[in-house]
Amino acid sequence: MSLPPASLANSVQQRAIRVLPDDVASKIAAGEVVERPASVVRELLDNAIDAGSRRVNIEIRGGGRELIRVIDDGSGIPAVDMPNAFLRHATSKISKADDLWAITTLGFRGEALFSIAAVSRTTLASRPKQSPAGHEITLEGGKFVSQAARGIPAGTVATVRDLFYNLPARLKFLKSAPAESAYIAGLVQQYALAHPSIRFMLTSEGRPTFQSPGNGELREATACVYGAEVSRSLLPVGLEPSDDQEVTAASPDGITVYGYASPPAVSRSNRSAMHFFINSRAVQSRMLQYAVEEAYHSLLMVGRHPISIINVTVDPSMLDVNVHPAKAEVKFRDDRATFSAVQRAVRSSLTAHVPAPVYGSRSNEGWALPSGDGEPTAPPAIDWDATANVPPQSSQSGLWSEGSRPLPDAGIEALPPPPPRNLPPLRVIGQVGTTYIIAEGPEGLFLVDQHAA
Repeated sequence: MSLPPASLANSVQQRAIRVLPDDVASKIAAGEVVERPASVVRELLDNAIDAGSRRVNIEIRGGGRELIRVIDDGSGIPAVDMPNAFLRHATSKISKADDLWAITTLGFRGEALFSIAAVSRTTLASRPKQSPAGHEITLEGGKFVSQAARGIPAGTVATVRDLFYNLPARLKFLKSAPAESAYIAGLVQQYALAHPSIRFMLTSEGRPTFQSPGNGELREATACVYGAEVSRSLLPVGLEPSDDQEVTAASPDGITVYGYASPPAVSRSNRSAMHFFINSRAVQSRMLQYAVEEAYHSLLMVGRHPISIINVTVDPSMLDVNVHPAKAEVKFRDDRATFSAVQRAVRSSLTAHVPAPVYGSRSNEGWALPSGDGEPTAPPAIDWDATANVPPQSSQSGLWSEGSRPLPDAGIEALPPPPPRNLPPLRVIGQVGTTYIIAEGPEGLFLVDQHAA
């Protein structure tokens, strides 16, 4: 056995294993939880919701780097417990290992305030409703600076200033202030969809930018996020088609799915409008995205994605919410059952609310439509009367709907719409680009847009 060179042996002896100082370890741990200002807002909102708040106000400046303040009217924190709130692994949500398999709150890791305080100047003021006065505590870089009694309304005020002031390298990876503000605005809107019974108000640079009604109506919350027109077009998922009462659709595995999804006529070019909430917890899940998109199979054009607000309720014991430091992902014990429940609920809603177009009857005039003097013969028109609940959309297949028929020029009398006709029997002879079907009929060649059809 040959010995290593003397230079290598010396370097091995010099590289001893070291225990990192507490301040370095704290900053490393904080980096797993606090990635950007929106991460701070998320953690503080989780605490506010777990405290039973009905109103939550968020104020930011400089994209959250200069100031983040979250004010809630929740249960508050007793003065004796406030110093412990900033200790690592301190939490009021769990007490033993078995509690990890029955998580019913949003925050549980016990590192939120500890991590935030380690990379900012943090002030926490709180007063329980039964206490005559509140208490305030201030930290800088994770170290206690001061604490004193303070008169405040019942609830909690968390103020975070100068985020990453002691980690200048982390500041280089943040985007511009408007971009970071947009991240926070999107996060607050997501919480408004997940908790429609809570009123959220966001103020940026001293100007109100978003406010949800907080009346418990999910459709009204969607109107605040996507506008009234889009909100009215959304189809209820897990609701009775003839009733606006919330009736959840439960699977044999006890999984309930409810929410809203857009009709095929309303779509987006990306998946940013697909929201998923597991037991009121906003999560990112490619599996659930795929389940929803599979429900829209053959109903959407390639590259288009639906708007969806899908709430999934499962037994907490069937979830592992401790798989991601930022609590952005969860692990299901039965992925297949969850996938099937979501896909089935969305597909049932689409089938009930977006039936296939109904064509008219054949007449003695044959398949060709009548034409005016000098006017070209138009292709067969779809009878949209049977699908009045489908918003009009522009035709991408050459078929004119009643809502998209071109308007005549001023001064020219409009021709009456041709009577509805049945399409003739077609024989498929080919396909172009997985989009168009080439078929042969009695009158010649037909080119069918399979997605629009």
